[in-house]
Parts: sequence; structure tokens; C-alpha cells
Amino acid sequence: MENNISPLDNQHGSIPAGVPLVPVPAAPTVAVPLTGLLRLSTIIGDPAKGIPAIIPVSKSTWWKKCKTDPTWPQPVKLSVRCTAWLAADVLALVDRLSGRGIGI
Repeated sequence: MENNISPLDNQHGSIPAGVPLVPVPAAPTVAVPLTGLLRLSTIIGDPAKGIPAIIPVSKSTWWKKCKTDPTWPQPVKLSVRCTAWLAADVLALVDRLSGRGIGI
């Protein structure tokens, strides 16, 4: 494997000379509808089913934030055991989180 370290990559000495670089796979692109409803497995992902996360948090973190943080999307009950979220609200949350540059 060839080391392709540009001067910009090593300008602060973060990559020692001679260390082999490992390619990092790109994050999967997630197609999200602009309208409609999203189920929880679509929002937080499900690796067992090959569904990438839109917002990579645990189920308990997602529910806690929805219940305690008014800036997070509110659930829409479809039936006793079926809950979804408005796609537009989830996308707005992604925009807010990425714009602030803060963790969850």
C-alpha cells in the first residue's frame, strides 16, 4: 500500500511519517423522502436489516430526546404499537444538528 500523505494532512504532525494509511469507506447515502412518515428503524438505522442511520443514536436516546427536548421531532401515533415521525421534522433536525456542529 502506498502512503499518499499530502502536506496538508501532516501539517500539524498528526500523521507520523511511514504510517500506512487505511482507506475509510464512505458513509452510505441515505435517501429520505421530503414528505411522509418515517418509522424509528429508518431514522436510527437497523444494521441487521442493512438500513443505514439518518441520525445514529440508540433507541433509548432517540425516545429520551423526543420526550425531553422540544427541538426534536414529536412522535405521531398511528396505532397502539405503531409510531412514526414526520420526514420533514427529522430532516429539519438533521439540518439543525449539522449546522451547530454539536454532538447528540
